[in-house]
Amino acid sequence: MTRRKQMKKPYVDYGNYYNKGGEGYMGTIVLANMERIDFVTTTIDVDVVDSVANVRKNISLMNLNTASLLDFNDHTLFIPATLLPKENFNHVNVYHELAQYPFFQQAQSVIQENGAAKGVFRLRRVVNEEKNTAIIASDLCVLSSLFGEPALIHVLHSQANTHPNHVIVMLHFAGGVMAHVDYTFSNKESIELEWSGVQQIIEFHSDEMNPFDPKSFTTLPLQYNVDSILRNAEPAEQVLPKFQEFLQAVGGVVE
Repeated sequence: MTRRKQMKKPYVDYGNYYNKGGEGYMGTIVLANMERIDFVTTTIDVDVVDSVANVRKNISLMNLNTASLLDFNDHTLFIPATLLPKENFNHVNVYHELAQYPFFQQAQSVIQENGAAKGVFRLRRVVNEEKNTAIIASDLCVLSSLFGEPALIHVLHSQANTHPNHVIVMLHFAGGVMAHVDYTFSNKESIELEWSGVQQIIEFHSDEMNPFDPKSFTTLPLQYNVDSILRNAEPAEQVLPKFQEFLQAVGGVVE
């Protein structure tokens, strides 16, 4: 990603997360796509478990779709917004996947470094799954936290029987930012980000990054660490209203 300067990683004390659920809760469980977790940069101790029965009084990491959310009632839970339920979310904390990627965190720092942002933002995502409007709603929550409330949202869907499915979202933010967000639901994963601001240009393409050979266009895995999830997650009751608003705007509902 092209940016003006390197951003320093902030120091965060993770001790409080061990007891975030309060007294009487057995443990803290993070549900995540295990292929997305970067264990190299995860600094906090986590136990990788395959069932609720193996959870101890520590931070445990479990793969998505391992069990029903009802099975985690005795634990503090961290889940992606795509799993956000409409109710029964006591002691559930929600994270937005886009906001956990290091490239996005660096871009956000650059965009915000001169105060109120003005410019054009573009995001293109190819997602390795069936059409899922919850992914779009989660990303829009992230963009609204960066640019403020959108004054206008326009959504275009491809025909239902078209493969792959496409969704385009165009947003005008009151602060002077225009955003164009494009989704293709296919059989691969990639993300492109572009920002054209006042004396700022940011470009990122996951397919054109390789940590070993910059000239090789080998896909760099899109990963984030557990530290980021714990640092950025918010209580579900705070996330749900905005998430549901965007979900409805793009043509979905919380089940």
